Amino acid sequence: MVHSADLNGAKLTGANLTSANLTGASLGRADLTGANLTGADLYGAHLTRANLGRANLTDANLWGTNMTNADLTGGTWIAANSDVYSIFTGLRCPNGSTFAYGETNCGSANKGGGWQGW
Repeated sequence: MVHSADLNGAKLTGANLTSANLTGASLGRADLTGANLTGADLYGAHLTRANLGRANLTDANLWGTNMTNADLTGGTWIAANSDVYSIFTGLRCPNGSTFAYGETNCGSANKGGGWQGW
């Protein structure tokens, strides 16, 4: 458990964080490239400007998560859940990212206020 941990700028490339409790963790500018966050609890976590390229967030809890300006290039977000209190603005997630229902872009997420249509 890493509840409320300060991991700002941490190098977690390829880390296996399956089902990790990262509730309230500060992961600003963290490098999570290729990390496995399947089923991770990121409730209230701060991932501002984090690199989540090719990260797997399948079934992750993203309620209340701040991902302003995060890079989601090539990531997998199937069945990840969030709410209207999550902040997803300025995201980078060009072609190659996989979202719920097979979406291939994050245009609706960039409007802020959580994923639209989930």
